[in-house]
Amino acid sequence: MKTTLLRIENMDNGTAFQKLVDTVTRLRAPNGCAWDRQQSPDTIKDCILEESYELLEAVSSGDHAEVAEECGDLLFLIIFLSRMYEEKSAFTISRMLQTINSKMIRRHPHVFSDTEVNGVNEILKNWDQIKATESSKQGRTSRLDGVPLHMPALSRAVSLQKKASKCGFDWADEQDILDKIKEEIDELETALSSGRRRREEEEFGDLLFSLVNLARRQGIDPESALTVTNRKFIERFKYIEARGAALNRPLEEMSLKEMDRYWDEAKKSAVSPEGDS
Repeated sequence: MKTTLLRIENMDNGTAFQKLVDTVTRLRAPNGCAWDRQQSPDTIKDCILEESYELLEAVSSGDHAEVAEECGDLLFLIIFLSRMYEEKSAFTISRMLQTINSKMIRRHPHVFSDTEVNGVNEILKNWDQIKATESSKQGRTSRLDGVPLHMPALSRAVSLQKKASKCGFDWADEQDILDKIKEEIDELETALSSGRRRREEEEFGDLLFSLVNLARRQGIDPESALTVTNRKFIERFKYIEARGAALNRPLEEMSLKEMDRYWDEAKKSAVSPEGDS
């Protein structure tokens, strides 16, 4: 079997990027990879989403080598997707790069033009105004247009609320939101006793939306907050499993009271940086 060893070369960004484009082009060529040639924009959507999450996880880990690898994985898929559209003569990779470069220059007039700003707030204000002008040219009529449908629901709720708040459609203070949350809990409780699934889902969604509002006002990312809670749950549940294994007792043979006791043990042994478990 012939084995080709690839050597990592020192090269400038442009050359390295072109080599990646050439690799993607070769994979999609008639004599390239059968699997890669079978793919379509629809078939790799989940791959792009998965790689995006893997990149975020790598960033959170602080492992620079892992971040570099995951950045590469995601970039490969972006180029791979762009190449598919290039094959259809929809747009070229070069045009895609020129478009995003022009957009970034246009949205940073304080850097690339003579616009003067006084702090980050003015920079963000200019960004929103320029983006709104671009959106109107694309036929968008609502301030909420442009929030991706495929975003995770919690993140999408934050984006929708942020857009609405920029024109003053927002809660006066956090206490009003807390009162709304209590109201939504009461409505959910009533819905749960009704036995009507559609109403239960609607009221549950209303409660989540109100909680997202509170998180947004407090500067908390609900996706990140839930990710932390998921991680704590996994760690504590694994502790219960380990205790069961040490006692040679499957979880199915434990009482809920016993599992709760081990849960509390795990909770006490894993204290958060701010002293809360």
